[in-house]
Amino acid sequence: KQQRNTRQRQLVLDVVRGRRDHPTAEQIYQSVREQDAHVSCGTVYRNLNLLCDNREIYRVVMSNSDRFDLRTDPHYHIHCLVCDSVVDVPYTYDRAYDETLEQETGYRVLCHHMVVEGFALTANVPKRALCNNCLLYTSPSPRDISGS
Repeated sequence: KQQRNTRQRQLVLDVVRGRRDHPTAEQIYQSVREQDAHVSCGTVYRNLNLLCDNREIYRVVMSNSDRFDLRTDPHYHIHCLVCDSVVDVPYTYDRAYDETLEQETGYRVLCHHMVVEGFALTANVPKRALCNNCLLYTSPSPRDISGS
């Protein structure tokens, strides 16, 4: 069924395309509301789902809350457990992995998704690769992060 492109849908799409920080639905809703106070939360969620279904944006499935990405090409993400930021990983998508999985499992693999979780080790990472909050953060031991 052909969907008409509503003003609200275009506003949601423009907000996602205008950001590079993989915003949550709530962050998108807040940005949309700054531009049009009459747009409801349900309208934003409904349009995010439709835009993902139409592959105009990409949903990054996270354990705590989904994020939305303007990039729809296959690529990986890293999630900072310190500041909760999500950034694109600068590595090429590994199509050979899909082929290997097909051969070993007998499944037709369409794609795979990967979100790496961690935190910046400021001593070993160039400053351009760090999220702003991690620049100020003294990295804990992995034991401190896991709660063990």
